[in-house]
Order: sequence, then C-alpha cells, then structure tokens
Amino acid sequence: MKHRLFILSMLETLFLAGCSTDDSSSGSKTAPVNPEPPAPEVSISVSADAYSIKENEKTIITASVENSSEKVTWTVNDDTVISLSASEGLQVTAIALKTGTAVITATVEDKSDSITIQVTENEIIRNISDYAASLMTPKDENKFYRPAWYTNCSAPESFKNRWNYIDGVILNSFVEMGETAFVKKYTDYYLNSSGKFVQPEGGATFTLPQELDSICESRILFDLAQAYPEDSRYTKAIDATYKTLKNMTKTYAPEDTGGNPTGVNLSHKNSNYAYQVWLDGTYMYMPFLCRYALYKKDLSHFDTIAAQFKYIHDHMKDSKTGLLYHGHDTQVNAGLDPVSWANKTTGNSSSFWLRSMGWYVVALTDVIGYFPESHLERTKLMSYLEEALTALMNFQNEEKLFYQIIDGGAKTYSVAQKYLTTTKNKDVTVTDGYAQIANYSETSGSSQIAYACLKASRLGYVDQSFHHKGKEIFEALYNLKYNPATKELKDICQQAGLNAANTKDGSPESYMAEKVVINEAKGVGPFLMAFLEYKK
Repeated sequence: MKHRLFILSMLETLFLAGCSTDDSSSGSKTAPVNPEPPAPEVSISVSADAYSIKENEKTIITASVENSSEKVTWTVNDDTVISLSASEGLQVTAIALKTGTAVITATVEDKSDSITIQVTENEIIRNISDYAASLMTPKDENKFYRPAWYTNCSAPESFKNRWNYIDGVILNSFVEMGETAFVKKYTDYYLNSSGKFVQPEGGATFTLPQELDSICESRILFDLAQAYPEDSRYTKAIDATYKTLKNMTKTYAPEDTGGNPTGVNLSHKNSNYAYQVWLDGTYMYMPFLCRYALYKKDLSHFDTIAAQFKYIHDHMKDSKTGLLYHGHDTQVNAGLDPVSWANKTTGNSSSFWLRSMGWYVVALTDVIGYFPESHLERTKLMSYLEEALTALMNFQNEEKLFYQIIDGGAKTYSVAQKYLTTTKNKDVTVTDGYAQIANYSETSGSSQIAYACLKASRLGYVDQSFHHKGKEIFEALYNLKYNPATKELKDICQQAGLNAANTKDGSPESYMAEKVVINEAKGVGPFLMAFLEYKK
C-alpha cells in the first residue's frame, strides 16, 4: 500500500513538472507582470519680484510647476487691493489698487501655493488726489461757477465768466476722474438762464466767440450728454459748437494764388488772427471734432483732421531740430505779406515755445485714440507723434524737464522793458531798461509731454521706451514743482501768444517776459492729465 502511494506521488510530481516545461508547440511563455512605478508627485510654488509694493505699482508673480502640463490658474482673495493681469498661465502681473494685503494663489490640478502681497500708500497719488479735491472747493459756494483754479491761483489769467478753454482743460481732467456731478454743476450755470446760453426748453442760444480756444470746453458736453440723456441742453450745445467751428475762417492753401482761402486748416481766430495756424489750436478743436464725427457717424471729419495735421507737419516743423514753431501765417501761400511776427518766406514764427509743442503732442495723442483703426492715415499720425516726442527728448534738461524756450538751454535772456509792459510783468527787476531772466523748467509744457508719453506708450501709439520717459518726467514735476504741504504747483507760464499789434512777436524774449505763476489752470490741467495716466 505504501509502495502504491509512493508511485502515485512520483507520477503527480512528474506530471506537474511536465506542465511547466517549455514546449514550443504550446505557445510562448507569459512574462511576469511587474507593478507600475508610482506617478511623480505634482508640485507648484509661487514667487514674486516684490512682496511689498506701493499703490499703482506692479510686481511680477511666477509659478514653478513640476510634473504637470495642466494650466495654472490664479485667484486673489481681495481684488479691490490687487488686480491680476490674467487668470491663467505661469506668470501674471499684480497691480496695486489701494493699501492693504492680498493673498494670491496659483493652482494646478489639486495642488496650490500662495503668497501675500502688501500694498502701501503711494504719497504721490494721495497728495495729488487731495490737490484735485481742493480745486473743486470754491472759496465762496455761492459763486461755484468762479472756480477755485482762479481763486487759488497766485495770478490767474483774467476770469472770463464764459465758455473758455482754460476751464475746459481742467474740466476734461475732472471728467476723467469720474467727477461728472461736479462738471455738471459748473456747466449748468452756463447753460441756463443765469449763464445766458442754452436753457432746457428753447430760450437763449448757445453762442461762442469766433476762436478755436473756446471749442475746447465743449468736449465735455459729449460726456454730459451720455451721463444725462434726458437733458437736451447738452446736445443743443454740441450742435451750436459745431456751427461755430463751421463759421471759422479757412486758411490759405499753397495753391491759393488767387486770394481765395481754400486751405483745410482753420484760422486760430477770426478778425485779426485770420489765416493763422497755431499749434495750440490743434488741441482746442480737433478732439472735439473727432468726438463730433463719432457722435454724428460722419467719418469724413477724420479725413479733414488728417489733412490738417499733415499741413502742420509739413510746413511748421524745423528740419534741423524736429521741433515745431508756435505759429504759422498761411498768407505766404497766396503771395500776400504775412503778419509781422512771421517769416516772409515760410510764414513761421521764430522760436520754439514749450506749451505750444505740448498742446501739439497732447492733441495727436488724443486724436489718435478717436481715429478708426482702419483709417489709412492713423499710422501717419502715430509717426508724427513719435517724431515730435523723439525731437523733444533731445532737449530734456538736467532736471528731466523741459525749458520754456525748448532749445534755449540754461541761457539768461535780456528782456527789454517793452515786452514786460505788454505782459504787465512786475515780478522781475529791470535795470537800464532790461530784465535778466533765466530760461526755466516750465511746468505746463513738461506736464503735457509726460501725458503724451504715458498715454501714447500705454496704448501702443509710440515705442514703449516712452513710458519710462513719461514716468520720469511726471515724478520730476511732483518732486520739483509741487508742494503737497501748501498744495501749490509752481513755475507755470501764465499765458503767451502771437499778436502783431504789440510785442508778442514770437521771439524768445517775448515768451520769457510772461509772468510765471502758481496754480494757474493751464498748468494744473495738464498736470492732472499726466497724473491720471501715471496712475494707470
């Protein structure tokens, strides 16, 4: 019995061994299955170029990801403190909006990492915001229409008590600040029975002087019409402004030998200023005309504006410096004797005044913003702007600002008494009939250039290098020209112009004779314009 069990056990062993023996006729051997290695763990870490920034400053935040190709998403726990430039990607820009702290988190798959950014106060923003608020607080509330930018100024140009470009410059800035209610309160005085212009139902007619300057203020009417569509006075005033513009005297074209003015440009003023083109005028009416073109859906106005800028570029630019002359008398095109301040051949005035070029680059910047992107002349306007800004940078001085006489350097001018009599400037010392007045860094024109650099670079009209220049200029203005303790902005040219009837002859001495004042609206307005761009 034991022998039989042994034999059976041996047979079973042989049988099992035979089953495991390689036999080519029974197919290939099955390879052993190895377990899959564990997947590498996904990880993400976040870092920033700076963890503490001031209001309006930016910092780059970067996510480093390992073992994942999925998108990185970003969130911020308080978007009133920090705004992110994107919601996805390996890198975002954090923009500081106000003081506080915010936690920024990057997430990929189910992993995340966070950092905290602290936003501290930007004294420039705080102080200039307070300054703007002070300008909206008249000394006498019963005379709110006599604005604080007159009453708080050391020596303002005479209060006009009518529609005018001085008020328009500042009110445009207030509109950009979102202070539409204040602008409405001011404007309504001039559009009701007290102000003698356009009343809600019929009434007096909105009339303007025959000058381009006063067109400037009507730019705010489009914003008011949009904000208060039920009030018909604003659209009536828009139409009345355009009617005034249509009635302006045309200038002479180069082919107008017969004495009939057919030029595309408009006279700076009618009467004694007929046929003259001033750089200032480009800002006074061209932005209004752009907005009117969009308002009426009549894009032919853009063709006219492009032609007007082309004439100015081709006839008023100095080939050596790239700067543009303040004024130009088109009577030379018709073979007529030009006004006394104009060159007998070119029709141009004789020197480069900062604020006139400032208005020119501001006008180009604003006009390009309204131009349809498809318009064939838009790129040409952008080239004019970059040319002008490039030329100006050649004359940026050691303070990073610009001189009243742009190309005059730190020269001291001997200014004759006759010029001081015309400007009624008694703030300088006269010896033997002359005052020695040093060229100075002027605030209004420097502010205009800062604005143009900042806005045009932000919107891609000019090279991005101009953004740094604009920021540099504005910060120099704040540090050198603005006193936050007294809320005073200094070194503003009170006014200047060209007039054949007196000594405003376009010479450097005529511009140097003008009063230099504090808180004058023609300086405050561009300063606020530049500030608003600096904040963006």
